[in-house]
Amino acid sequence: MRSRRDVGRLAPRCLTLAALAMSTVLASAPAGAAGLTKVWVSSKGADGAGCGPIAAPCRTFTGALSVVAPSGEIDVKDPGAYGPGPILITQAVSIVNDGVGVAGVQAPSGQNAFTVQAGANDAVSIIGLRIEGGGVANNGVEFDSGAALTMRHCTVRDFYASGVWIAATSGSVQATFADVIASENGNDGLAFAPNSGSASFSGVFDHVVAIDNYEGVGIYSSFTSGTVSVTVSNSVIDNNGGFGFYFGDNSSGTNSLNMESSTFNQNDVGVGVEPNALTSIFISDASATGNASYGLYNNGVVHSFGNNLLSGNGTDVYNLSALSRVDALR
Repeated sequence: MRSRRDVGRLAPRCLTLAALAMSTVLASAPAGAAGLTKVWVSSKGADGAGCGPIAAPCRTFTGALSVVAPSGEIDVKDPGAYGPGPILITQAVSIVNDGVGVAGVQAPSGQNAFTVQAGANDAVSIIGLRIEGGGVANNGVEFDSGAALTMRHCTVRDFYASGVWIAATSGSVQATFADVIASENGNDGLAFAPNSGSASFSGVFDHVVAIDNYEGVGIYSSFTSGTVSVTVSNSVIDNNGGFGFYFGDNSSGTNSLNMESSTFNQNDVGVGVEPNALTSIFISDASATGNASYGLYNNGVVHSFGNNLLSGNGTDVYNLSALSRVDALR
């Protein structure tokens, strides 16, 4: 059934170039400027000696990352473009646009906008940014290592590969997406798709809009032995070329998927689940309509609260007998 483009194999890795770019900035940063707990960026700022305080902001996120302390915060002072990418994050940090206007990053061709290679206990937050790929950049955010990724009030669009790719191969990763738009990406809008390893994943997708991607949201765990727990709520996952939402492949572990108050309309497949026998799947107050092939492609046991709408699809439900309550259909 799966016809998706392989996220890991199609997405060229450009981490070496990103690391070189970051090392150049670090080498040029003055030693006395390092370690600020709050660093500012401005379209009128300048990277270099002494940048970071609100009276002397840095110009780019890369410049700000060279002077911010671990677990510090980078704040956007005014609207502007704060690239160029690739931007390498190697520590806990928050990058925050608290409503000053449009602040964003345009990624270069063939590279990521952000690459996260943080420590096992490091949390990274990206808030209030527009992240653009121009149809030629690789991934919007590639998360290779770290403890947590939080994205709020962000748009990530038009990347050749994925908007956000959680690629960590070890540890326990928590990802929270709230009020995030992922659109027009060549693979997934948002994805957990490690190529190998034992990473566990806990994901929250709330008020997410995933539209016009190849696939909207994908949880692909065939190459990890870790457990997976995902919650989707109040989200719109429509008009994607393959699956609107896909969950499955993990052959071991007690996994869970909870979906509520969300739409999966006008995709090829609204929702696809291919879990292992220990996975618990609960769906409530969801709509899957107008999907070309299936509303629900079900290769597991789905528990319904009886208030879902599946109608007007090529086939409303594949493997109807595995639904725990057939009054899911109305």
